[in-house]
Amino acid sequence: MMGDSSDLQYRNTPPEGPRKRVRSRRGSSEVLGAVLVAVITMGAFSVYASYALNQTSNEAQSVVQSLRKGTLKQGQLLSVVYHWEKVQGTSTQVKISLYNYGYSDVNVKYVFIDGVPQNSFNLLALDGKQVSAVKVGSVTNLVIDVPYAVNPIVSGQSYEAVLVTDDNLVYSWGL
Repeated sequence: MMGDSSDLQYRNTPPEGPRKRVRSRRGSSEVLGAVLVAVITMGAFSVYASYALNQTSNEAQSVVQSLRKGTLKQGQLLSVVYHWEKVQGTSTQVKISLYNYGYSDVNVKYVFIDGVPQNSFNLLALDGKQVSAVKVGSVTNLVIDVPYAVNPIVSGQSYEAVLVTDDNLVYSWGL
């Protein structure tokens, strides 16, 4: 009988009892995993969306700055009306006559001849008086003393003149 009572005890214990608990844990684990993946995905998407929004904002600001600079440049319109070179001992004097047909004065910050910065330059009105800017509607002579040792310019030789304004606008002419 003892053998029979152990068989009864074994049979009274439901064989699927512990398995149901495992299945219920496995189900919650799958749900938890799905929720975790969803949270990570939404977090990554929000970081990406924030970055993209910031990038778009920066690009929009860059476009606005370009438009402002373009509007400013439209107000400062220069044209070369005449130029000549004169060799003087150890330097060449270059005179470039500029006409400002824009609606704002042009203040010259830097001058380059063939890519070499020129430290010695003056703005002269047609009467020979020094001026501080190329005035609207007037012709102004930009006179540059180019040291021969730094950048030998011979009369009749072509060269590039670059002018940079206080507003960092760049004008370039092949002369």
